[in-house]
Amino acid sequence: MAQAVASGGVIWMTGPPCSGKTTLATTLHRTFDEEEAALFDGDEVRKTVSKDLSHGAKDRKTNLLRVLALIQKSMERKSWAICAFVSPDASLRNFTKEFFEKSGTPFYEVYVHAETEKLIDRDVKGLYKRAIEGEEGVLLPGYNDAYDIPTAPALDINTGSCSLDEAVVLLRNRLITRLD
Repeated sequence: MAQAVASGGVIWMTGPPCSGKTTLATTLHRTFDEEEAALFDGDEVRKTVSKDLSHGAKDRKTNLLRVLALIQKSMERKSWAICAFVSPDASLRNFTKEFFEKSGTPFYEVYVHAETEKLIDRDVKGLYKRAIEGEEGVLLPGYNDAYDIPTAPALDINTGSCSLDEAVVLLRNRLITRLD
């Protein structure tokens, strides 16, 4: 059985907060040569180029357009963009997929999730605790706010039932290295 390495694309990890997207994306990114892949994380984008935006539905499209511009620019120099964003709206994820596919860039949606108890246990920011306590304005997609579960992701990874190493191997084997 021969292995063929995909020439590049956008790996878009979506899922509820604390599902392991950032950890998985960062670990996957480390498996590439530095000049091969760029890493984009929702928390980092929100702290920098989108710090003026809210997390609410009305600012999501503006945030997304900024992210797409950053990714598009990075794809001029890199083969892969590894992205970790909650991106709760299916319509915006579809927009993203169409955006890249129109330019000939493969797009791989990866649904990263875990059971609610695991999400709460992993919550280093205390957001789930605040939501459970009823703090106004704390909205967590997939918990107390809308999250459209992907209907046909390229890959579905339950980080509550597989290790980080297993998830990275799965990503590399299914998306990056194709088995013929």
